[in-house]
Amino acid sequence: MNILSKYNIFVEDDGDIFVYNTLTRAFLKLNPNIKKLFEAGEFSAISEETLVCLLDKGIIVGDKDSEWEKYVSSVNKVTNDANMAVFLSMTSGCNLNCPYCYEDCRKSIKDKQYISKENIDAFIDYIGKVNPRNLKIAYFGGEPTINPERLVYTIRRVGEFENCIPVSHSLITNGYKIPFEIIEELRRHDSFNVQITLDGDESKHNETRITFDRKGSFDEIFSNICILAKLMPNKLTIRINVIGELDSYYKLTDRIIDAGLADKVALAYVSVFDGQLSCNQGADDSVLNLYKYAKKKGCKIAYQIEMAPCIAVCRFGMAVDESLNVYACPGELYQTPIGHIEKNGDYIFGKKEVSFSSKAACHMQNCIYGPLCMGGCVMDRKCRRKEFDEKMPFYLSLKIEKYRGVL
Repeated sequence: MNILSKYNIFVEDDGDIFVYNTLTRAFLKLNPNIKKLFEAGEFSAISEETLVCLLDKGIIVGDKDSEWEKYVSSVNKVTNDANMAVFLSMTSGCNLNCPYCYEDCRKSIKDKQYISKENIDAFIDYIGKVNPRNLKIAYFGGEPTINPERLVYTIRRVGEFENCIPVSHSLITNGYKIPFEIIEELRRHDSFNVQITLDGDESKHNETRITFDRKGSFDEIFSNICILAKLMPNKLTIRINVIGELDSYYKLTDRIIDAGLADKVALAYVSVFDGQLSCNQGADDSVLNLYKYAKKKGCKIAYQIEMAPCIAVCRFGMAVDESLNVYACPGELYQTPIGHIEKNGDYIFGKKEVSFSSKAACHMQNCIYGPLCMGGCVMDRKCRRKEFDEKMPFYLSLKIEKYRGVL
């Protein structure tokens, strides 16, 4: 007996009906007549071709037990997958003195640390012992570029795995100073990306992204963006933190276009509040309008079009600090580690095996967001249902606009 999946979210927009399934991530536009048949439970009246498609996408399921088995399988696949995703902190130091800092704990660290070559080699040995199916690594900090020799060495060592597995390098930098040797090393690798953050146009950005002598950083960073866009077109993402009034962000978008960067960089607008991610629907609507504006003006945009569990629930998802302490995610850095990588590459007090049986009961049978959340955030250690309730309209708006070709 066919039934509707319990993980379906239906949304009506401008006369159209869409359905999104949080388990399969399927997103479809529905014929209104199909929706009426859903509501009436008349699945036998659906054409065989359409029914096969809906079953394949998980919108309709054979029975609750079969969907439950699929859910268990998907959870265990995510939590015990052999893929590896690592945020590696190169240093706790930074060359800017922003009044807010996403990595809050870094502000309290008096003795700035740099990762040693010995620790880099131990980290490489650890990756070799894990033997992952593929590797995604993000170099961050602090500001990872303030010790270029060490960063180049790390990228080169990580690149040794490219002969046997897919490796993706990401550099997360404020863009204030980017030594050329770092860029040259990144360009030697097939898969890499650089992310630089701006807080708005010049006046807005310089209110927050300041140097230690309280000077603004916009001109230096924007100049570097222009240089990098020419050296590595389509490899640069500009993250734009959206805080407060929007005029600054439209001006910044126009400046990026006027500089000839529209087809060379990707723009990612992110709503934040006091330096942290916001789930405010009004803010999300504003961000959606910024995306539409940028797209209409011919800009490339980078948005997260698929929701997914964070790396903290994955077996080999982690953040590693300069001393090789291991954390569930970068937001936990310098707090309580879940493990440590030894000098010989062994993993001590290893990250516990995460399986379906160990997950919080809230997401198993009672929550439509379970496949996306998988038991909640390790940082705030609380249910994320309210966050998903607030974020989902924005997320689905992105998918609808992409479907229509607006994004």
